[in-house]
Amino acid sequence: MSWQNGSDIGVQVLNVFRDGIRLEVVRVPLRVEDEGEYTLVPAEATEASRRPWIQAASPPPPRVDGCPWYEPFRPGRQLPDWLQPAKAATPYDGLPKLARPSAEAIVLDQQVELGEERGRMIEFTRSDPGDALGFPANGYPLPDGPVEADAYAQLVLAWRHPLQPGAWVALSFDRFDPNGLSTAFLVKVTGDWLFEDRGAGYPKALTAG
Repeated sequence: MSWQNGSDIGVQVLNVFRDGIRLEVVRVPLRVEDEGEYTLVPAEATEASRRPWIQAASPPPPRVDGCPWYEPFRPGRQLPDWLQPAKAATPYDGLPKLARPSAEAIVLDQQVELGEERGRMIEFTRSDPGDALGFPANGYPLPDGPVEADAYAQLVLAWRHPLQPGAWVALSFDRFDPNGLSTAFLVKVTGDWLFEDRGAGYPKALTAG
């Protein structure tokens, strides 16, 4: 498990279940400034930013260039060196964002509330592609060091319907806005169940602790 950043929201996925997800979410006073290159700058926190939306889609939508979300992470073809593309600094640099998912693919679309927080220092890392507990869909700058969060919640959220073990889910805090400066996260479903009732009646509302 590690903290991932992809907007003024940071997320640490604790587990991905067939019927829901358990995760920690923080708000950090940073935003991207787009001046040809993504750079992080301080941002003024607003009361509304303590109530972000979490949207999830399974399967994840394709990228804005039309290729499947997983295409950039597939093993490379055996090409001679002179045909190999130039290597980026990270596996995420230059990747197109995810497009908006179809309505049928949406498995979560919910506003959550983060409680005020002081003194919680968060150190963000960038997981490798394929990490089941979350990795970014495309490039996003990392803070230079630990950042103090000013809002926090641990959330337990239910999918709209159960998912198959091994399925991938895309999580977005900007509703998969292709024109935004954030990134989505990709997580993998385990074979475990989150709620005791495995039928259609499992709770759809969040609980925060």
